[in-house]
Amino acid sequence: MKIAVVYNNPVKGKLDSEDVLDEVKLVVNSIKSLGYKFKKIPVGGKNGGDSIDKPLSFLSSELKKYSPDVIFNLIEEFAGKPSFQYHFPLLFDSLNYRYTGSGHEAIRITDDKWLSKKIMNGSNILTPSFQIYKGKKIKINVPLPCIVKPFAEHASVGINDSSVFYDYKTLKKKLPKIYQKNRQSLIIEHFIDGREFNISLLETSHGHAEVLPPAEMLFKKWPKDKPKILGYKSKWNENSFEYNNTKRRFNSRDVLSHKFKKIALKCWDTFKLKGYARVDMRVGLNSEIFVIEINTNPCISSDSGFISAVKKAGYKPKDAVNFIIKSSYKNKNKKEK
Repeated sequence: MKIAVVYNNPVKGKLDSEDVLDEVKLVVNSIKSLGYKFKKIPVGGKNGGDSIDKPLSFLSSELKKYSPDVIFNLIEEFAGKPSFQYHFPLLFDSLNYRYTGSGHEAIRITDDKWLSKKIMNGSNILTPSFQIYKGKKIKINVPLPCIVKPFAEHASVGINDSSVFYDYKTLKKKLPKIYQKNRQSLIIEHFIDGREFNISLLETSHGHAEVLPPAEMLFKKWPKDKPKILGYKSKWNENSFEYNNTKRRFNSRDVLSHKFKKIALKCWDTFKLKGYARVDMRVGLNSEIFVIEINTNPCISSDSGFISAVKKAGYKPKDAVNFIIKSSYKNKNKKEK
């Protein structure tokens, strides 16, 4: 089997972007161990230039030269913008290639925080109430406390302690500044001040999504007045208090595993996810479970939450990579003759 490992050239010095190289390393090592042939094809930067059309043209040419059986899709962004991510599986579909992970529609919808939440609301998937801020004065009706997030970012970019608000006066004053800083629309979301869980899903050889062990994120030695959030520092700044005091724990006591599983699988089916995914949830008052975010093709670097859940489930990383590759055969978006 020939596999093209396709990934975006990262933005140098941007830790959340450079992480893709660790994902490539894990996937390539797994492919070698599995005995498959492979070729790495980075896009963007030196190869693709700054226009989205150029990497698509470059990638199309490279794929035709190599003619892979499967594309392992590790593209998370282009030129630092996650909003371009869905263009690449759209290209793979147009060229009739098998590829790993979710399709362009699922990626586009889940990347759109407004649209994904609207679909959740219409599908009886509980998610925090929200509003969109586009730089103009609005009447805010989201309950306090609330958290403000950049509309089109991932990996907690633009999220820190100052993103959480406890009074409307401060929120209204800060919104224009946050908008100007991020240069994009913002989502104002009711902040669920409760326990946080990451639920990973893997499409196994059984042909369906297996819900992996739930991981609870713990906030160790956390000051009482500090909001319990996984902001940018928690994920990327190894020298920060946040990074060193947020820990992942499996097999937490009194975990509502059956409810997590039911909700995660409903998200999988509703958003037509494929291959692998992660659903982030928070448990609020009265044990209500809120879906905060749905992650198509989540990070699979060696230290990622997804790979940790894979290991906890009794699989090796190469097993997960193989499952993801095999699932691309079942999920190929083409009409067979």
